[in-house]
Amino acid sequence: MRTVIPPHVNPTPEYRAFLKELSENPTKHTVLAPGLAFDPEVVFYLTYKADKDGWARSMMVHTDGYASAIRHKPSQLEHGVRWISRTADQDCFGLCLPSTAEPDGYHAEKTKGNVKNLAGGRSVRFDCQAGLLTPAEAREEEALIGRILAG
Repeated sequence: MRTVIPPHVNPTPEYRAFLKELSENPTKHTVLAPGLAFDPEVVFYLTYKADKDGWARSMMVHTDGYASAIRHKPSQLEHGVRWISRTADQDCFGLCLPSTAEPDGYHAEKTKGNVKNLAGGRSVRFDCQAGLLTPAEAREEEALIGRILAG
């Protein structure tokens, strides 16, 4: 979880306490409920496990049982970012943002070794799948994710 607070954010003591709580128990963010203090934002860095075909999976189940889902290949996009912001004027959730780096800015990511260069005339491929799952498909996907995480 990103604990460095961007300079444009003026954190309250409650926000700092919430970040500390989430860093100690990150699973608390897996069920979004009214009253959780994602104000102004919380950013998680995700390390994914892939299935036997190389696909990592993320899913957000909606109250009606449908689910937003995204799949990507960690061999191509090594990092994942989850962004949540719940303020008086916005309610936002970045399910999984597969990426080549974390969102800490060019210099920080270069220091971490996350900045990649692509020579002129070269290309790169990133495979992603995104969509909406029916409730039955969501249950199947959830079971598959559970098996992947269990190892």
